[in-house]
Amino acid sequence: MFGNSGAQLEIGLEPWPQTVGVMMRGGAGVVGQLVAFDLDLSDAATTSNAPGVRSSGLANVRTPVTADASYGQFCVLQDPALDDGRVEAIYQGFTYALVQKNAGSIAAGDPLFASANTYLDADGLSGDKVIARCLEAVTTPATAVLAKVAFSGIHSLGVA
Repeated sequence: MFGNSGAQLEIGLEPWPQTVGVMMRGGAGVVGQLVAFDLDLSDAATTSNAPGVRSSGLANVRTPVTADASYGQFCVLQDPALDDGRVEAIYQGFTYALVQKNAGSIAAGDPLFASANTYLDADGLSGDKVIARCLEAVTTPATAVLAKVAFSGIHSLGVA
């Protein structure tokens, strides 16, 4: 969603997104949705964790569950996805993702957490992984809205 000019910037950070093709499992998905890799083989279509295999937990994503908040691997959908359909997703880099905060606003630079939701949660609980930083202010997002984020689905940026 952020363009890559192919030229290096004169100054500043430009983490190019790492885009991966994934299979959406357990329901349809929307642009900006947070999903977790199905490493625990919870969907019947996920049968192994072998690299490069369509039935692998490394290729299949689903809605995050509670355990993922502490040690899951995530990505953000870049297009609408049908259940059992292939879709492009961002594994790390700058992107637009769904964000939400139960009360108040999200400031630029605020941490965003993995949770058992389809969005990045600004209301982290103790032990939750910080997997993104908001790159813009978002006023009172009581329901999930798209916002610019710096995202890392593989590395934690810290914990709550």
